[in-house]
Amino acid sequence: MKELSDDLGTGEKKLIVVFDNMDRLPPDKVKILWSSINTFFSDFSFDHISVIIPFDTAHILAAFGNSDDVAGQFISKTFRVIFRVAQPVLTDWQAFFTLKFENAFGSGYGSELIVLKTIFDLATPSITPRDIIAFINEMVSVSLVLGDEVGLRYIGLFCLNKKEILADPARIIEELPFIERFKTVFRDDDQIQDSLAAIAYNVPKESARQIILKREIQLAIREENQERFEALTGQKHFSDMLEQISMIDELPISAFIQLCEGLPGRTEKISAAESTEFWDRLNRYYIKAPQNTQEFTIANRILMDRCSVEHKLQHASYFAKRMNLMDNFLGDKYYHSLNKFDEFSRDGGLGISIHDHLLDKDMEAEDFVLFVTAGGGLEPDFKVSTDVGKLNEYLIDAVSKGRKVDPVIGEIQESYDLKATVEYLTAQMVAVDNKITYDNLVNVVYLLHAMTPDLLLPRLPDTVLKIFLEHTDQKEETFLELAAMRLSRGKSYAYEGIAVESFLEISGDDDTDFVAQVAKRFEKYGNYGTGLLFAGKWKNNLLTGVMQNITINHYGTSRMNIAEVLPRFTEIGTAFDLDLDIFIDRLNGWSRFLPDNISKETIRAKVGDVGFYRKAVNSKNKLSRYMIKTYKDSLQDISEEAWAEVIINKDSTLSNVLTFIESGQLKSLPVNCVLAFKRLISEFAAGDYDDISEADFLILKKSISNARLKTVLKNIRDRFLTDLMITTRQSLFFFGMFIDNADLSDRPADAIRRLFIPMLSHPESLDLLLVYSEDVISIVLAGGVEGLSFVEELKGLDSADLRINHLMDRLRLSDAESKKTKTSKSKKKQNET
Repeated sequence: MKELSDDLGTGEKKLIVVFDNMDRLPPDKVKILWSSINTFFSDFSFDHISVIIPFDTAHILAAFGNSDDVAGQFISKTFRVIFRVAQPVLTDWQAFFTLKFENAFGSGYGSELIVLKTIFDLATPSITPRDIIAFINEMVSVSLVLGDEVGLRYIGLFCLNKKEILADPARIIEELPFIERFKTVFRDDDQIQDSLAAIAYNVPKESARQIILKREIQLAIREENQERFEALTGQKHFSDMLEQISMIDELPISAFIQLCEGLPGRTEKISAAESTEFWDRLNRYYIKAPQNTQEFTIANRILMDRCSVEHKLQHASYFAKRMNLMDNFLGDKYYHSLNKFDEFSRDGGLGISIHDHLLDKDMEAEDFVLFVTAGGGLEPDFKVSTDVGKLNEYLIDAVSKGRKVDPVIGEIQESYDLKATVEYLTAQMVAVDNKITYDNLVNVVYLLHAMTPDLLLPRLPDTVLKIFLEHTDQKEETFLELAAMRLSRGKSYAYEGIAVESFLEISGDDDTDFVAQVAKRFEKYGNYGTGLLFAGKWKNNLLTGVMQNITINHYGTSRMNIAEVLPRFTEIGTAFDLDLDIFIDRLNGWSRFLPDNISKETIRAKVGDVGFYRKAVNSKNKLSRYMIKTYKDSLQDISEEAWAEVIINKDSTLSNVLTFIESGQLKSLPVNCVLAFKRLISEFAAGDYDDISEADFLILKKSISNARLKTVLKNIRDRFLTDLMITTRQSLFFFGMFIDNADLSDRPADAIRRLFIPMLSHPESLDLLLVYSEDVISIVLAGGVEGLSFVEELKGLDSADLRINHLMDRLRLSDAESKKTKTSKSKKKQNET
């Protein structure tokens, strides 16, 4: 720089450098420029080079952080001489305004010029020449673009409020928030909004408002701004603009459809959205537009609701195809999208099923599993399929890597052979070195159970089961599976009695939910019948609680050999404290298997449980009816000798027969049983009665008619009345039979002497005499001298015994009535004579 100055000095020349318009630079640029100036000129002076820098102190302050000290030091250290230029003062700014205006636009704008000076004054707090020049220059640029279509006053109004207007043209032009300042000039002016719109969008004034409205509607649609869109609905040409916009297919159609949904009924001015043509047109654009969402969207719902029937069907076909061919296809989303379509159609009464429009879909195995899982099974109407080999590969890989597979996949076996997966899972369950872990055990069990619902699941080896039980929290679902698995093994578990199994002592009183959860899982690993047959062989609280729970509740398929359980009915019920009425009803579920396992030839040998038949006679279920009928049928085949053994030995057959008689199930005994009964009572009368149960005989007699016993009882009577001495036991047994069947009145004197008088010496016999007092008194009164002897014997007994007094009273009354009857008959005979 010094060399340049020296060269200039040779010719006596000077260089003046001016840095102007500093205030137009942003603060960061100001700092850079001042740094450069300082580098060249602040530390050195040049004789032939001068620098002039006009600057605004306020601008310098802004550049240096509004610090007066910093800015002042920077200025003073940079420049040797500083001249202050005072602000220009316009004593008559209006004259200056007029001068500049006429220079730009010419004369002849009298009233318009007045308006412009007025609004400029209202909008500008402190007027400077620069403000006037800038304002008029901007008006010139706008005027050159628009021509004479818009008045200068509107151009001026726009320029004064340009920043605010362009920030939100539609709203600001509609609301005119700034117009209050200019109300004295623009009162009742209906050209303001159209004029400002024409300027803002550079369009003819005639269509300016519609253009701005159209653009604002499009912007609201692109931004999916529901609030803004609804705010625009009140503007004058909204319906017309909406109709035009609906013919443009570049807009985000889904957003447009959703925004338009709420328009019908909002205002009478909006008619476009109320016509099917409008919605049909949107449907056509929607079908053409790319869609990347695999779901039944709000837009789909709206179109299916608003379109004509023809377009509804078109949309259904499009939707089915689009969901089928989606790039990022997912099986579960495919199901949900189609299902939601059908639900909407069904609920809305549209009468359109998506299944009528579906194409075949061959899926990858993973998507197929997702689809089946989402749908809770496989419905043929969806027309989906996959390769069975790849499906097995996917399932095996998923399980081996611990990924969860919903058990519902097991329900597709009618259409897909999952044998390979079943074999793999089974092998893993029974192997000591397997890929079963704490985390995937439950999923493996559920999946295998779903695939083989009619089979018991394989159980973990005892060593593995023991380790799992020891390292699994009892609160986890995995432990419930392990507990059920362990319980199903019973005493066959290798570590039974060795390993600590405290959970086996958990009862329903301790933890009802734990017992119930184990019960739900027990029958996956062991039969209900097998569990019942543990009775008397293996006992713990958990087993008892589980058997009680399964007896009351049903958790799917239960299994048992009914022919093994029924013989131990009472033992099982007692061991597990079962309600036997509920138990017998639970067993009724296996009634259909009875004919193949129990017949009349085998029933007494197989099922003689007395307790069972005592419950069966009060049950009306099919099992009870079959067992009782079959048992009764078997009685017909028993010989007389066998019946005698049954009665004497008091075996279960006799107990069950007595139960049938007492319950009314057996009205008449078989012939051989009656013959054996006759023979045995004859032997009893002869004194051979060590093995006789009088109570059983009396019950048996209920099912034998009097006619069938009359002869044998008369023979026994005659023997007692003639030569045999009757014992108290015999009299107690036979007395009632003699009264009912042996006609003691034929031989009253013998009956009194051989039966009645001996019976007076035994208190038990007195009860019988009272029970049959009417028959006894009748025979006594007919017994003559023997009858008087009976009375004398009776009088000689203890008078404090109420039974004797009662019997005497009955005798006196009957004797009086008898004498009265005889007197009456005698008088009648005399009268007749």
